[in-house]
Amino acid sequence: MTLIDITITHTIITTYCLSRDNTVTEVNCKQPEQKIYINKQKYFEGVIPEVRTFKISGYQVLDKWLKARKKVKRSLSFDDVLHYQRVIVALKEKMQIITKIDQLIPSFPIE
Repeated sequence: MTLIDITITHTIITTYCLSRDNTVTEVNCKQPEQKIYINKQKYFEGVIPEVRTFKISGYQVLDKWLKARKKVKRSLSFDDVLHYQRVIVALKEKMQIITKIDQLIPSFPIE
């Protein structure tokens, strides 16, 4: 049996520049630039489309997190930004683990 090598990395794969206005007033994405905007000027950059659209229990995780903060027009703190960036890393790693499992178990149910 082959074991799946699961290595959790804490390396942030996106960029975000904190400024005075970190209030979530809109949630938009620009595909070619791989950006998710939280307002007209501020955005997370480097979010690949597969991660941005990844769903858990039918919800797009990244959109849901930001839209919950948009509802109350919350301003993102440094910790909020770091948390969001870590969620992006975790989703990307989850996708890699799912791919490895699918390679090990080509058909389901297992016979």
